[in-house]
Amino acid sequence: TSYVISAFSFTAISIDRYVTIIYEDSQKSVFRKPKILVLLIIAIWLSSWTVSLPAYFSVIENVTNSYSCDLAPFHQVSTALFVLRILILIITLPIPLAVVTYLYYYVIRKIATLSESLVANYQRQIHATKMMIIATAFFMLSNMIMASTWLILGSLESTFSAILDNNADVTVWITLSYIIFVLAAIQNPIIFIIYNKTFRKAVIALWKRKKIASVVPN
Repeated sequence: TSYVISAFSFTAISIDRYVTIIYEDSQKSVFRKPKILVLLIIAIWLSSWTVSLPAYFSVIENVTNSYSCDLAPFHQVSTALFVLRILILIITLPIPLAVVTYLYYYVIRKIATLSESLVANYQRQIHATKMMIIATAFFMLSNMIMASTWLILGSLESTFSAILDNNADVTVWITLSYIIFVLAAIQNPIIFIIYNKTFRKAVIALWKRKKIASVVPN
């Protein structure tokens, strides 16, 4: 569910960045209206939860370890559930990837053609856009690795846990995929520190407060 939410959120942000940069007016983006923004967030969460439901019905008991569960391979589920799981894969990767790639392509072209005066006046929006392009690229990369792994393992005859128990190479690949998945969760603060001056100052100020609090006795 979290990956679907992130995919939808990054897609919505790319639309906002496209409208803001292409039309050179941040006020033209509908996402600037609080009511629209709240409704969009609610819609993203509800749709992500709904789209992710088939995955919950694919969970089966782990025959090796009764205290854990497993994800059924494709051949063990019904045709309807199989189609829904493939649909989830398409909705969470190819469609968002195509949309953000198309929009950011024109955004990057627009930024490259802006005059120096517009760049100076529009520096904050350009920095925010660059920051989101990098964050989106990292997320899509990690999503692509996890989605391909999920698709390959799901198409095999054995369950995930059985494959991991009997194949060391697959275990290494899954571990690396999981590490990339975890890194994707902390990428945004790192990118924000690099590109966002306000965020960077806030982090430094918070760090100094904690350092002072640890030195000064109560």
